[in-house]
Amino acid sequence: MIKTFLKWIEKLFRKDMNINYIALDTCTWIYIVNGTEPVSHLLFIKNELEKGNLKLILPRMVIIEWDKHKNETVKKGTLKFFKDTISSLKRLSKLIGAESKESFWLFQNEDEKKEDYFKDLFEKFKKKKNQIEDAVKINIETVEEIFKHKNTIIVEESDKIKLMSSDLALSNKAPFIKKNSFADAVILMSFITYVKKEKIIGAKFISYNTEDFCKKENGRTSLHPDLVPFFNETKSEFYKIVGEALNSIEENIVSVETLQLIKRRQEEIFDEDYTCEECDGNREGYGNIITFWNDTEINNEYDNSHENHKFHTALTGNCEWCNSLHIRCPKCDSVTSLAEYRFDENIECEGGCGLIFYVDTSNDVEYIGEHEIILIDHRVEKCAECGKDFIDLNKTELCDACEKRYNEE
Repeated sequence: MIKTFLKWIEKLFRKDMNINYIALDTCTWIYIVNGTEPVSHLLFIKNELEKGNLKLILPRMVIIEWDKHKNETVKKGTLKFFKDTISSLKRLSKLIGAESKESFWLFQNEDEKKEDYFKDLFEKFKKKKNQIEDAVKINIETVEEIFKHKNTIIVEESDKIKLMSSDLALSNKAPFIKKNSFADAVILMSFITYVKKEKIIGAKFISYNTEDFCKKENGRTSLHPDLVPFFNETKSEFYKIVGEALNSIEENIVSVETLQLIKRRQEEIFDEDYTCEECDGNREGYGNIITFWNDTEINNEYDNSHENHKFHTALTGNCEWCNSLHIRCPKCDSVTSLAEYRFDENIECEGGCGLIFYVDTSNDVEYIGEHEIILIDHRVEKCAECGKDFIDLNKTELCDACEKRYNEE
């Protein structure tokens, strides 16, 4: 009888040893849902929970932050990619132009006009907006099914967890190196407290928040030395990429090529040292880093008579959190930030160089965020007589026609 009982205990213990425990912080869930990592990760996690091979450690703080930001943040990030793709298609159509003698796309008919082809492609892609929004909605629903799964363990925010987080803050230790990161600390300490209490070995904590949880040195990013003792004591593992954590559970879930793409994307997100001037989103655990920097065409209204006529492109980027546009001035290299409510009005360069930017949304008939950046000729004034715009070189406040008429009278 005793031997049978011992064998049952041994079998139960071996079964529990085969269960993998993972925890993801808020920003990591968001990055999976918005497509930074393959959505197949969500399906793998859900399926493994169903099979009983996996258990999710879910701090209550993650649920609170997720509920607060799941719709606004995820949708903005995904639709920003959609808008960037549309902009790229427009630039390609201008780049190829009607002068090209060969088909740009291998699947384009030789007798098909290039401008018609691009127009058709552009219109078809714009119609995909609803499908993209539906996909994001499904991804959000999948995450919430995972959160409510029977094999998901919700860790409540205890006084002990708060005290451990406060100790890190008072000692100026990670994740409090650059900013107030109490929510991040609570999430991590919830994980550490649970695995320590349950004596779980090999539990995996995954976070994209390398700014707070990691140290960058000699081109490498690794877990911050302040946090290493917590992981050593509990024999837990830290990962910056979900795919790498899943590959440690089951071999080749994610290919080497895909992991490299994810790593490069992650570097683009967090290696940029410029933060948004319109929001402080990273205090919630999700970066307000300016990303998507690229050369953007500018409609320059200056004529050849002025030195400012030479500026036809500028680096632009958007906040990962609030999506505010940031323009790096082609003249003085300073950055001017523009939230959407500042579009369709003259905005002077914050560097004081005198350039005036105007973000024109008049062609955004589909409400997908299309806009054109215009460099306003500062010499343009409204005629005091007729009200028309003109370049007031002579400082008369009258356009040539009104001045001529005035002189004749």
